[in-house]
Amino acid sequence: MSAQHQCLDGKQQGPDAQQHGGHQSNGVDDMQREERAAAQLVDRPDVKMLAAEADEKVCNIVHLIYNAKNYEGIAKDYEFSRRTMEQHWAAGYDDVVRAISHPEVLRQPDRLEGVRTFDWARSGQN
Repeated sequence: MSAQHQCLDGKQQGPDAQQHGGHQSNGVDDMQREERAAAQLVDRPDVKMLAAEADEKVCNIVHLIYNAKNYEGIAKDYEFSRRTMEQHWAAGYDDVVRAISHPEVLRQPDRLEGVRTFDWARSGQN
């Protein structure tokens, strides 16, 4: 059984459907059909809304990963006492304070860069 799918223009594609209108399909024909289909979609309101949402978005991502203390051992995976959670939250707070003390974390990347990621080790380095 061969794999087939229907194109936006309604024609069948696949190993058994290589002829379109009496001529052999080739990459140029396929590309032209796809460009025509895309051009028809551009004016749809839902496509315009999605394009506007996706356009020119930039962000910074700061990795905040909790590193277990030596005394926690394997218990860190199931030990959720109030004291332990407060220690974890305090460590996370300290990580955030340290991260936002770096001006580059708060500076938006340009459109060309798009996304900037930051990850600092907990070894006391900034």
